[in-house]
Amino acid sequence: MQNLFIKQSLFFLMTMLSLSSFLFAEEKELFNIPNDIQIITCSDVSTNETCENSNDEFVKKGEWSLGFSVGLGARTNPLVDGDNIPLILLPSFSYYGDHFFIDNLDIGYTLFESKSWTLNILTTPAYDRVFFHDWDVGNILVDIGVSGSPTNNPDMGFADQEDQVTQITAFDLKDRKMSWMAGIEVSTDLAASQLQLSLLKEITDNHGGKEIRLAYATDIPSTSWTTAIGLTWKDQYMTDYYYGVDDSEIVDDRGAYQTSSSLSPFFRLNWLSKEKGESFWRFNIEYQRLDKTISNSPIVDNSSVTTIFFGKTFRF
Repeated sequence: MQNLFIKQSLFFLMTMLSLSSFLFAEEKELFNIPNDIQIITCSDVSTNETCENSNDEFVKKGEWSLGFSVGLGARTNPLVDGDNIPLILLPSFSYYGDHFFIDNLDIGYTLFESKSWTLNILTTPAYDRVFFHDWDVGNILVDIGVSGSPTNNPDMGFADQEDQVTQITAFDLKDRKMSWMAGIEVSTDLAASQLQLSLLKEITDNHGGKEIRLAYATDIPSTSWTTAIGLTWKDQYMTDYYYGVDDSEIVDDRGAYQTSSSLSPFFRLNWLSKEKGESFWRFNIEYQRLDKTISNSPIVDNSSVTTIFFGKTFRF
């Protein structure tokens, strides 16, 4: 019982850290936000000192930065009977050296850095696993007659409507494990905006899939608001691992669903208060449209994911 509690607590902590990485990803690379804490880049300041100007604060290189955000928010869960994920307390920690860095669950090494270009190698979690945490789906009734599954025969005939329905049970569903990705991350500054591209491959031997993350972010002039748009591409192996339904997961020989690769666009809007210091207010909202190969899965009943959070961040 104690081991189960420890295991669940550790997984909950990792889930909150991964959501923190996801929700506040723009602060690491994508946004040059006024009054937010950033890495020292001033050439006239030593790595043991703090650099400040009228618009920015900088943390010290080679030192840990700890913090948390507390407030109200949620990330919607697109799974059938999946509970929305509450966002109340989001811990964060980071360390940036000359090349090596840790940002919550992202671990990387900077290979090249100039005024406008940065090239990193990094490991980062796949975010799909958070939807399956404590997922109690019960029984899913799948209408085979209208299913878009590539593994079903659309010309299959059924005697009556009941024959068109099969079941997927929570007991038979395989565990969708947390996957870790590794690859390269390239970002470039474009005036008051940034473009970032991540090319990743799974390294934990769960599915061997690949993922591409592309994002363009920009400040809204004369405001504390920033926006980002982007795309997340997952190959067939990765998409099917989380959202496909194998033959071993169904009650009879019908209803299996195999996905194709997926391409899901997103839009993100962020606000930070202008106050200086170790605490500040924030608002974050993101909308992601799921690819049809995901939303057509029998274990998915929503075609989008929305993440929203309002609260205060404290850093030490």
